[in-house]
Amino acid sequence: MSLIEVHVLGAPLVQNKGEIIHFQFQKAEALFYYLCIEKTATRSSLSKLFWPSLEETIAKKNLRNTIYSIKNTLPPDIILSNDKNTVSLNTDYDISIDIDLFKKEAAESYLLYNDGLMPGYYLKDSREFEAWLANASNNVLEIYLTKLYQKIISLQPNQLAELEMFAELYLKENTYDEKVYCYLMKIYYDNGLYYKGIQIYQKLSDILDKELAIAPDRKTTALYHDLLNAWSDTSATLELNTEIIPGREDIINSLINAYSEFLAGKPNRFIIIGEQGTGKSFLAEQFINQINLSGTLYLRPRCPYERTSFSESPWIATLSTLLKYMDEHTHHVYPSYLQTLRSAVTDRQVFFHADKNVKSYLEDYRYVAFRNHFIKTLSQLGHDIPIVIFIDNIHLMDSISLDLLSNIIRMKQSNLFILTTCLDAVSYDMVTFISSLTKENLLNQINLERFSKEAVISFVYNLLKLRNLERETIEQIYDENEGNTFFIIEFLNNYRYYNESSDISADNPGILNDSLLRLSSDARQLLDVISVFQDSVTLEMLLNIMNMKADSILYLLEDLKDYGLIVEEQRGAEVFFRFKYNNMRLFVYDMIPKQIKATLHNHAGAAYENIAVTKGIPAYYTQLIHHYTFADNMNKIKYYSLNQT
Repeated sequence: MSLIEVHVLGAPLVQNKGEIIHFQFQKAEALFYYLCIEKTATRSSLSKLFWPSLEETIAKKNLRNTIYSIKNTLPPDIILSNDKNTVSLNTDYDISIDIDLFKKEAAESYLLYNDGLMPGYYLKDSREFEAWLANASNNVLEIYLTKLYQKIISLQPNQLAELEMFAELYLKENTYDEKVYCYLMKIYYDNGLYYKGIQIYQKLSDILDKELAIAPDRKTTALYHDLLNAWSDTSATLELNTEIIPGREDIINSLINAYSEFLAGKPNRFIIIGEQGTGKSFLAEQFINQINLSGTLYLRPRCPYERTSFSESPWIATLSTLLKYMDEHTHHVYPSYLQTLRSAVTDRQVFFHADKNVKSYLEDYRYVAFRNHFIKTLSQLGHDIPIVIFIDNIHLMDSISLDLLSNIIRMKQSNLFILTTCLDAVSYDMVTFISSLTKENLLNQINLERFSKEAVISFVYNLLKLRNLERETIEQIYDENEGNTFFIIEFLNNYRYYNESSDISADNPGILNDSLLRLSSDARQLLDVISVFQDSVTLEMLLNIMNMKADSILYLLEDLKDYGLIVEEQRGAEVFFRFKYNNMRLFVYDMIPKQIKATLHNHAGAAYENIAVTKGIPAYYTQLIHHYTFADNMNKIKYYSLNQT
């Protein structure tokens, strides 16, 4: 142990033979710390540093008195001041200074950093000293960050705990350095921890957006997309993403051929019709995933899970996407059209008149202008780029939205491909919509039937690889579920989970209950929350609603994906989560007690409000009105109905 120990990293402290030293006055203390860091200085520079406002002769006199005070407090020979021009620390003395040890190349010297150089230290009436201390602190910080980064890149990819610790230390001091975020994301990718890499990117994106109003660079964003794709690829449990379900090959092939014709200049519009659970949405998704959408404008209006008014029209959200696309690309669209479309987004009162019936809407000059300009905008864009529109479950569209879709299908634009899905038992409006368009040869109808018994056998043996399943059991599956795709898949999910036990339910409600019994209480709670959302939900929304940390929610989302209950989608820079099957969402939602359901809707509305305020963006009126309606929160419904902007 040295006779004198000096600590300037962290709270400054001097000890002589283990006893804490108290200086007679602060400038003596500050001068000693300065010499411990810089080792030597001229008398002139010290005078200006500590007494900048005094004349030189008086300042040098004060310097002499201060040096004398230090020599009286510490051993006299610790300060060398015989030279009339310089003052130095006696480095031959038995003295240990933490900053000297810190600057050495020792592997663990970073541990000495301890919040930096003399944090919070203040010297009255000496801005020059403050400036020196700030500069010296920055130099120490640079050394610290260099040591940490060298430590980070020296670790092996499997040393995750240490790597995370050093990255956390680094980012605590340099929050905006993308290279460390990117390095962490790469390590997580290599280790298959995709959700952790996604979480790191989202943290970086939030910090840069809130504090610097910028986005991560392209390299980091590209790695983020790789993580998302990899995470999505590992989530399937039944291997249904890479193969076509037996019995559906002809339909997929016909759609792919039609898409090829579309790219060659022939417009095509399709509607897939079938009963609940026959796999309409899955089939459409499978087709969309197989085609190449690069070089096209891909629009996906998303219908709510319950049929609602035009106030929640899927076209409004799509319109925002369309306007953003036009802001980012150069296309010839008449300014008057764009002005009308922008007003539809910013002045939603044009459409939110609860007392208006369908006929009034269709005759309203504002709606007519909006509809015509929307269609003409698509038509003009279609001259420059192929447009692909996919709408799932159009039976949930309100009549006004359906009218708009009808007019879009009737567009004389060859560069337009439309794919929709619909239940076979639907409203009079829907029947009229389908029959009129098919009679005019403007809409191709694909009827999706249940699987035959032989198709179910092929499905089980060839695609799901359950060759040890007896034919009698397969026939029982068929008899109980009558070839319904959704229930067959859920039954076989349960069959695998319960280790091929014969105790699992074969009836449809029992199948769904068995699927939910596999979940932990936290996962089930999360599933209930997701079920109250009409379409999908972001991680940010879940964090606002649930009393859980992000990593906990991500773990639970992984479980729900592994069980095949939810899927993940990326729209622009955001990631969304939704139920894989609408049947399961409705089943889960219907099982929630009425009071709890209202509470969850109320929390969802509050979360939308909170995000809108935090990000300084307009309120999510469509979502707010929907959730507060189901929460029976009349004050909120009235407020947002009157204050939509």
